[in-house]
Amino acid sequence: MEKFNNSFADFEISKSIEARYSKHPLYKIERLVDWEMIASILQKADFRYEGRVGGECYSPLFMFMILFIQRLCGFSDEQMEDQIYANLFYKAFCRISLDSKIPDSTTIGRWR
Repeated sequence: MEKFNNSFADFEISKSIEARYSKHPLYKIERLVDWEMIASILQKADFRYEGRVGGECYSPLFMFMILFIQRLCGFSDEQMEDQIYANLFYKAFCRISLDSKIPDSTTIGRWR
């Protein structure tokens, strides 16, 4: 799994939500799924390092996790973008920092 740089704010917030997140259904899913296996399968769709022109790309596993939440909760692309910004449990599940760049609804739709 990729490592993300966590800020001091991430550390403080993680302490406060840790007990609650451990009871959240996404936490249980996170522990049951073999994310390394999924990452290896998604590696075939990882074009981030092939010298393509354009901005920074998101990892396929990160986008898969977002699409997983979207499908599980029935969010539209716009709702999913808002939820990633607002919901700390979703950030914890996707293993992203508070100051990480979040994909917009168009990017989510294209990946779907």
